[in-house]
Amino acid sequence: MVAGIILGSRLGDRHHGVRPGWRITLGGAGLVLGTCALAGAVASPSLAPQIACFALANFGFAVALANLTAANADVVAAQRRGLGFAVLQMVMSLAGSLGPWLIGVVSDATGSLGTAFAVVLAPLAVGCVVVLRARSTYDADASRALARSVASDR
Repeated sequence: MVAGIILGSRLGDRHHGVRPGWRITLGGAGLVLGTCALAGAVASPSLAPQIACFALANFGFAVALANLTAANADVVAAQRRGLGFAVLQMVMSLAGSLGPWLIGVVSDATGSLGTAFAVVLAPLAVGCVVVLRARSTYDADASRALARSVASDR
């Protein structure tokens, strides 16, 4: 995860403002990588590939986390940024606690941890689609937030 955060942050900063929608594109790519790697872990019958896939999933999710958190700061006007981060943390906390709970409930009901992890793949796939669709409006949203921030400073 640390490698994903460091690499994701560096790549996000390096190409931000140079490539349209870059932070969202990179964050979405991290989500897709993480989701696919998690699917690989669920599908793998042996332990070594499962461990590698889980590590790759955590790497991808960390790349996404670094960039999507930075993107949140870009699209929220400065005077509302505290509220924006509070809402982001609340949603992340709820989603972050809902996943393990759902995995536990399904695992207990089915007796299969693999099936339980497979259940979270659908919401992750939906999240990937939502994030990748946001690429088209990200730059305009960030420009509007910056304009609001500058206007309020005057």
